[in-house]
This record gives sequence, structure tokens and C-alpha cells, in this order.
Amino acid sequence: MVLSALRGRAVHIVWAALLAACAQVAELSGGPKDEAPPVLVRSSPQQGATGYKGPLIVLEFDERIQLDRVRERLLVSPPLEKAPDVRLLNARTLAIELNAPLQEDRTYTFGIGEAVKDLTEGNHALGVDLVFSTGERVDSLSIWGKVRDAFTGEPRKDVLVLAYATDSAAAFLTGRPGYATRSAPDGSFALRHLQEGNYLVRALLDLNANYRYDLPSESIAFHGDAVQASRPDTTQRALELLLFREEEAQQRITDQRVKADGQWMLAFAREVGELLVRDIARPGDTLRWVADWNARRDTVELWPQDTTALRSGEYPIVGDGVALDTLAYRPLVRMPTHTGLVLDKEDGQEWLLRSTRPVRTVERDRFLLRVDSSERSIPVVVDASDPRLLRLGDLPPAGTRGLLTVLPAGVRDLFGGTNDTVRITLHRSAAKELGTLRIRLPMDTGAQGMRLLQLLDGTGRLIREARVDGAQQEVAWERIAPASCTLRVVADRNANGRWDPGALGEGRQPERVYTYDKPIQVRAAWDLRVDMPPLPAGAGSP
Repeated sequence: MVLSALRGRAVHIVWAALLAACAQVAELSGGPKDEAPPVLVRSSPQQGATGYKGPLIVLEFDERIQLDRVRERLLVSPPLEKAPDVRLLNARTLAIELNAPLQEDRTYTFGIGEAVKDLTEGNHALGVDLVFSTGERVDSLSIWGKVRDAFTGEPRKDVLVLAYATDSAAAFLTGRPGYATRSAPDGSFALRHLQEGNYLVRALLDLNANYRYDLPSESIAFHGDAVQASRPDTTQRALELLLFREEEAQQRITDQRVKADGQWMLAFAREVGELLVRDIARPGDTLRWVADWNARRDTVELWPQDTTALRSGEYPIVGDGVALDTLAYRPLVRMPTHTGLVLDKEDGQEWLLRSTRPVRTVERDRFLLRVDSSERSIPVVVDASDPRLLRLGDLPPAGTRGLLTVLPAGVRDLFGGTNDTVRITLHRSAAKELGTLRIRLPMDTGAQGMRLLQLLDGTGRLIREARVDGAQQEVAWERIAPASCTLRVVADRNANGRWDPGALGEGRQPERVYTYDKPIQVRAAWDLRVDMPPLPAGAGSP
């Protein structure tokens, strides 16, 4: 009896201790964070299998998994005529059910890594590919290279790189590729497990996931010649595919909206030479617009000179004699009460202010410049070609600093708005505070067209630009503010003063662009000389 009672009491003590432990709130230690991706442990068919005909593929991983945007991320090469169905069989196993027959005697790669991630931390199974053949052997040849932006030279990731038989060029527009892969974050790509032969290589930023170049907003790249597949251990030169967006064959309005300060922004598919905005609601079509074009003349901001009944009208848009659309002027946000004024340029020669809206009138006595202890009004004129640009005159001596105050109603814009009080610190740089940059260019008498030499600041903003021919060897830029800059050369083949993309139908590559690989440090009172090396063979062009 006593022993039994003691045992019962002991049981009560154990249970009480367990319950107390359960009642205590404590943070559980789960160990180190799981950063390992799921690992493929077995598959059917097996990795490297031959003679496989389908229709079911099963893959088992070493941990619990989940699917992630399978339709977008599963990449099959060669692409299937119809996308397969993908589902989880259990926590660690997925099944791929084919909805189209596999081709005879072909090596297939199922790139599944990006479409599978673990259940706990979301680590993707990157680099997991299942390779098998429907024939008697697995093909082992490759084509590799990098995809870069044609203008900036930056690597482009997640771009489809496609290979076609040399007699299947039209398939890029209407059919399907023979092989496909995606570019990595550093722009590199490798088309693997190719059959022996020559291939046409294309790149596509595929916006509708159909493996075809069929949208005008899709970017492309192409290699001009057929490429022979080879073994990865050979000395084949890596391809350079430069991605660009073609100019559309037909002119159209791609975007339009009324912006915050009342300007009507119109974007076009191509460069516009002459633009006409008619006003069908007004007798005599009397409404006029002030146009502010971008450098490529494919985007314009229009400012109406008369706002009467502006929102109730309809406006046919005609570009280069072709009727494009009939639009309405519809502001979506309320216009600010005051017109803004900001410093646009100060290079020691002149001061320019820019208004947020075109200026109709200026009150000179409201522009006051204080230098040291004296204050005076200064001349102000509206630029003849740009009604948003104000030129300040009667500058103080070089090397001096002043405070510009624009009193309320110093400017009145075309909508009747005026500025609030504006204060801007101005400094007219002396020669000793600025630098000179001299760029020596190698002769290129065989160059077609011109070369555009551009100086950019750290943010990529254009500071200076010069157009030079193949024989010109030196460009000098004076009075440059100290800064770390970049030099860029554009091979302007058609001498139109800007960079032009390529054209697939004409076999024309985008114009070559080369960025000098060293930063240019402009220093005060320095006369810096830079010797530009010759453009590398194929720079900016495959």
C-alpha cells in the first residue's frame, strides 16, 4: 500500500512538472537558418537516360517542396508544342505530365530549378536540370556567350536565348525554336545538349511567354552569322548578343496623359518630324501648342496657349501627314497653384532657370541678386525657343557667390499661375575652380558616319557632347565642374546625332557603343588629357 501510494505520488509529481514546463512561454531554438536549396535525389527517367518516350516525369527531392510560378519558370529545351501539367504527388515529389509527344532522337533538358523551392525558407533549386534523350545517346555540344544591353552595355538577365536550324529563320516570328535557355544574372548563357550542326542564335525578352517575337514592345538580339555548336572544352569564341528594341514599322501613339503641370505628354513608336494637333471644336482651328520634344523626337510635351474649353475638346493627332488618333485632354490630378523655378545651368558663363510651366510674362524688379551686402535687380529674359527657360543677365564677377531671390509673381505662366518666393544660391565659378578635359581619339578614316563623344556624370546625366568624324583626333572641353565622370563613344553610322537600334529584317545591328573603362576625374584648375583606345573589334556589335 505504501509503495503503491508513493508510486502514485511520483506520477503526480512528474505530470505536474511536465504541465508546468508546457505552461512556460519560451522561445524555441530552431537551429541555424536553412539556406540549402532542395536537392534532386531521384527521377524517372534517370538523369542522362536514353530511349525515353514519356509521358510522365517524376522528380523526388531531399526535403519538402512547393511550386513557384511553374508556367513562367519551367524551361523545356527543345520547347514542347503544348505546355505540360505540373503537380505535387506528395510533400517531396512532383510529377510532370506531358501533353505533347517528344521528338524522335532528341536530347531534352527540363530546367526545373527556378520553379521549385523548399517549403520552409523558400530556397529555389537553382541549377537543377533533368537531361534525357529519346534516342540512343545524349547530345553534348553547346553554344555560349553573354546578353548585354545594346546601349548601356549592362548584362541582361532572364532573357530567352534561342537556337534555330539555319533554314528556320522565320520560326523566330511564327514558330518555335529548336533549343532554348535563359540568361543568368551576369548575362551569361549556355545552350547545351545540342545536336551537331550550325544554328541561328536569337535572344528575346518574351513578354507573352510564347517563344515568338510577335510584340513590338519585346526586345531582341541576334547574331548575324550561323554558329557552329561545339564542345565546351574547345576555344569557340563566346557570343555577344546585344539586346535592343526595334523601331516599329508603323507610327502610332504608344502613351498619352496630362501631367501634373498641365502639359500633355504624347509618346510615339517612331521619331516624328512634323506634328499637327487639330482642334475640331473651335472655328478656324485656332488653338496652338508649345512643344517640348525629347532628344529622339519620339516624345513631346504640349502646352496649350489657350485654355478656354480645353477639356471639352477633341483633338485629332497627325504625325508626318498621317492621322494617328483623336484624343481628349483629360487632367487626372489638380494642377499646383504655383509655378516652380529651379536652377537649370550654371557653368561660369551664364545662369539659367527653368520654370515648371511655360512663362508668359516676367517682372524684372522681382528678381533680386544679393552679393556680399548689396542687392540689386538683374535682367531676365524668356528664351526665344524654349518658353520654360529664363536667362539671367548682368552676372557678378567670376568666383563670387550670390543669393537670388525671386519674389512672388516674378513670373506668370500661360495658365495664369505665378511663382511663390524662391531663393537659390548661385556661384559663378572662377577659371581656377573648373577643369579642362582633352580627349585624344584614334583616327578611324574607315568609319562610316560620325562618332558621338559623350561625357557623363556619376548619375549618367549628359554633361558635354561632341560630334566628330573619323579624321578628327582631339576634342577639348573647358570649364567643367570637378566630378568623377565617364566617357562614352557612339558610332553614329547614319550621322543623325543619336544612337539607333538595329533592324532584324535588314540584318542591321544596333549602332556600336563603347564606354571608356576608367573613371575620368575632373579636378579644379587641372588640364587633363585622356587618350581613348581604338574601339575594340565588335564593341557594341556582334
